[in-house]
Amino acid sequence: MNPHMPAIANGRQPARDELDTALSSMLDEERRLEGLAARREARRRQLMDEDSATFAGALRDMAEHGRSLRITHVGGDVTGRVTAIGRDHAVVEAEGMRTFLRLESIGSVADASPIVGPVAAPRHRDEVSGAGSLATVLRDLAARSAAVVVHLEGHGHPLSGTARTCGEDVFAIVPNQSHVNPTIVQISNIHRVDERR
Repeated sequence: MNPHMPAIANGRQPARDELDTALSSMLDEERRLEGLAARREARRRQLMDEDSATFAGALRDMAEHGRSLRITHVGGDVTGRVTAIGRDHAVVEAEGMRTFLRLESIGSVADASPIVGPVAAPRHRDEVSGAGSLATVLRDLAARSAAVVVHLEGHGHPLSGTARTCGEDVFAIVPNQSHVNPTIVQISNIHRVDERR
């Protein structure tokens, strides 16, 4: 039962004044709720603007346009769509590959989509999800025994193989050329991980 509508008592219809009062009360409540929703939306936008003042926030803003981005990091360039941003990494997807880049290793990000004609504002924004931490991603890769390529900071040759286990600060990979002996890697030295999809 609507609390704003007068009840029918003893079969008597409510008077016109009572209906007008109830209708007015319902409209007032609707306006109050619309105002509340507008204030929440304004606050959400303000928080997004504040978030955009950080590198991760600006990257999220660029990613939500759904365009291909060229990301320059300590090991080279990666081009693709950023689909998630975690506490310490970004997920880039392109051509059957998913790449996890440590945010600290990223030097610059640019729109890689070809520009045809005048640049228009996007019609919609893709939601870019959160992705926890890089260690969480590595645990998931190990649980699935995923085929990965691990790039280490300051090391020229990446490690290719199967993700085996992941601890608090260590990740183990069984290299392609070995069937038994894993190589352990300190997670803080990982700047990029590629997973074939």
